Amino acid sequence: MNSEELAWREHLPLPRKKLQRKNLSFDRPIFATWRVVSQLLGKEINNGVQSADVEEGDQHREMLGGLTIPGAGRLLSPEFGQLMDDVNFLRNRWTGHGGTISVGEAENRHIELKDKLSQLQALLGSGWGGLDLVSRQVGA
Repeated sequence: MNSEELAWREHLPLPRKKLQRKNLSFDRPIFATWRVVSQLLGKEINNGVQSADVEEGDQHREMLGGLTIPGAGRLLSPEFGQLMDDVNFLRNRWTGHGGTISVGEAENRHIELKDKLSQLQALLGSGWGGLDLVSRQVGA
């Protein structure tokens, strides 16, 4: 997100308040930060992106870093929000400490997390296509 754009000024007060209540901020964004913003502003921003007013549409796309209309639609979709929730839940559930869960359970969690990340990558398309998934190798 491009937080420097003038268009954000009218949209930011509500998310900032909600983020503060949850001890979140735009300065150190995490999964939950984007989720709060997308829940509060997704429909409004998506309507702006798809506006018949070319200037308004361009301005709203700039708020999302210059995404295309289809890219913005994917980023603001309920499916994306649900996948972000799922990935965040799996990440938060991850223990990472040997002995706390069985090897089989650790493998299952790893497979489930990689599957959700692959779904996110597929939903976001080429915007994520060149990024590598960094993950720990078994025995490393």
